[in-house]
Amino acid sequence: MYIGFIRHGETDWARAGRLQGREDIPLNDKGRQQIEALARTLNGTDWGQIYCSPLSRTKESAAIIAAALNLDPPTVLADLIERDFGQAAGLTLEERKACFPTQLYPGMESDAAVRKRVRASLDYINQAGIFSRRRSGKSDDQPALGPPAAPSGVLVVTHGGWLHELANLYGSDHAQSWQKVRLKLAGFSLTESVNGKLNFITFNQSAADMAASAQAKRRG
Repeated sequence: MYIGFIRHGETDWARAGRLQGREDIPLNDKGRQQIEALARTLNGTDWGQIYCSPLSRTKESAAIIAAALNLDPPTVLADLIERDFGQAAGLTLEERKACFPTQLYPGMESDAAVRKRVRASLDYINQAGIFSRRRSGKSDDQPALGPPAAPSGVLVVTHGGWLHELANLYGSDHAQSWQKVRLKLAGFSLTESVNGKLNFITFNQSAADMAASAQAKRRG
């Protein structure tokens, strides 16, 4: 099963460089435009379901994509919520360095707790995918021939902190990149889930990146 992971679009806090965790900061106009551009890039591909976290920035992002792709309304999964950054929430990088030079934020959710939620989310999504394929008569034993031109699977709209821990668990080839490179707002990563293992196919692409890649392939 293919799983596409999407970071929500821009918010006012993201624009200002403020760390946002469980705070329910909505998309701004640019964030909506970013998600709409991504939805146009994904249009024509075969996605069956979309999941999102309970926060409004992911719910609205997922709703925009679902409408553009003619999917059912997004399914909210509590375990997809962003990391709780404790007392660092709402602070800019400079403010965090001044207040917490050790980068240890009082009240912050632990890596282990976030990874537990990542595992729980993927377990649920994988089981739901298996049930859906069986109900539709598709065999789980059909050989995989690599990512199809229109990947069949599910989309997951979540957060930067959650995605960092996803890479630490399942994307050893990309984990260092996830930590060093700022994850793009409305960025997309395509993975394939095989027997409980998650393999990254594309990583942290914007709509513009995806369009350029598709154009390059057409040129040969």
